[in-house]
Amino acid sequence: MIRAIVPTRILRRWDQIAIAQLAQAAVRMSDELAELRETLYRTEDAAQFWSEQAMGMQLAMCEEQGGSPGITKSGQLVVVKQ
Repeated sequence: MIRAIVPTRILRRWDQIAIAQLAQAAVRMSDELAELRETLYRTEDAAQFWSEQAMGMQLAMCEEQGGSPGITKSGQLVVVKQ
């Protein structure tokens, strides 16, 4: 079997290059993670807002029509007459 002999200084240089590449990737991934977390928080806030708006409108309709809140199998919010 033939083995390539690589001088130690070349191996050290390759290690330095690999460490630099890993550090760059870690910074890039950290930035991306921060952006994704911010997007997630904004999305959750928006979903909560619209959920509250929908429930508020349904309850207002229930009061106007004298019924109770209900939901169909397809997910439609309805007023159930009592």
